[in-house]
Amino acid sequence: MMGSDQPPGLSAPIGVRNLLELYRDPFEIFPEWNDEYGDLVKIETNKGPHYLLFHPSYFDRVLVDDFERYGKGSIQEEIFKPITGSNSLLLSSGDQWHERREMMQPAFQREQVATYVDTMASYTEDHIQNWAPEETVAIDKEMTRLSLAILGQTLFGEDIRNRDGPIREAGEAIADKTDGSSINFYLPDWLPTPTNRQFDNAIEAFDRELEHLIREREEALQGSSATAGKNDLLTKFVQIRQREGGDVMDIATIRDNLKGLVLGGRDTAALALTYTLYLLAQHPTVADQVYRECEDILGDEQPDIEALEDLEYTDAVINESLRLYPPVYGLFREPREPTEIAGYDIPGSGESLDGVGFVR
Repeated sequence: MMGSDQPPGLSAPIGVRNLLELYRDPFEIFPEWNDEYGDLVKIETNKGPHYLLFHPSYFDRVLVDDFERYGKGSIQEEIFKPITGSNSLLLSSGDQWHERREMMQPAFQREQVATYVDTMASYTEDHIQNWAPEETVAIDKEMTRLSLAILGQTLFGEDIRNRDGPIREAGEAIADKTDGSSINFYLPDWLPTPTNRQFDNAIEAFDRELEHLIREREEALQGSSATAGKNDLLTKFVQIRQREGGDVMDIATIRDNLKGLVLGGRDTAALALTYTLYLLAQHPTVADQVYRECEDILGDEQPDIEALEDLEYTDAVINESLRLYPPVYGLFREPREPTEIAGYDIPGSGESLDGVGFVR
């Protein structure tokens, strides 16, 4: 049975200026809307109505219980398709999503992820060695550089720390293109702005580089080259392609999913690290306890995945940071047909966007 009303929300449509303010300080504005209007909030934009969900039970319904009734939506495709292409898991849904996820799952099993811990630890140690004592650093930029360097090695088996190239340039161009706090985010893709031109050139170069790396890795795996011993995700995807056949996982699918991992991994990891370090700087007693736990359990040794599981207090600190400042604080979902949430009517696909806000 459908509801009989629309949820409360902002009376006037949100323009670009309002959206800029929202993206620049979402952790203040979203809670204000939640407090003022409740757990289901309607806002109007030039893309139509958005419905912001703030209650955990609404999340469960849209993302878990009734997930088949909600698609990823046209907005998500509009934002991410120019970056990832049309073959990535990020934009897949339904049977296609399940098939691709099942096929790619071995590349993300615990044993595989454990092999990346040494890279993450050694890259982090090398990175902070470049900081001088008492030096002030821009921690957000430092964590972004570190995250992209680790992605270069774990995804592609490439050390990009001290050199420019398509991988680094694409990472920077993607960050600029998806920066909701910049006016460029709201300009149409066809407009020849410097940001759009830089992005188009970087993605084209990135595509060529990835296709070259895929073919190079295929040749190495077919021969006796030392490259065949690499343990990065590119190698794992090529092995899946060779095992399952090119029709199941073609070069474009590998390429687009690697681009999706760059998109999903670079800024999320960097933001999580930045906010955690920021909070630790604000709470020195907590920082001291984290330091003591790491000293007691790790000593002078680099961590492995088993040791990380013993860092219970550090794990709790990171989880609290993620709760307070989630790197991904919203998900887009679009109802495939008219539905009802909390007694309110939500129009179907093509008429509305169901934007899932964050909850603390």
